[in-house]
Amino acid sequence: MGFTKPVVNSTRYLQNLGLLPEGLDAALEASYQRPGKAEGFKVPESVIEALRELPPGNSPDLTG
Repeated sequence: MGFTKPVVNSTRYLQNLGLLPEGLDAALEASYQRPGKAEGFKVPESVIEALRELPPGNSPDLTG
């Protein structure tokens, strides 16, 4: 969870602002070939689509 925590927090922040829908898939999914360390990460298509729907020029402060 350490590597993905900033992404989870940013997603939650954008949801609280109403910019991303509640119940959205995790924005960063770990992939494993065997138990233990993640082999890689991917962004689900549902998250990509939700980000594409943000209004143009919308650039919230993610440091909040």
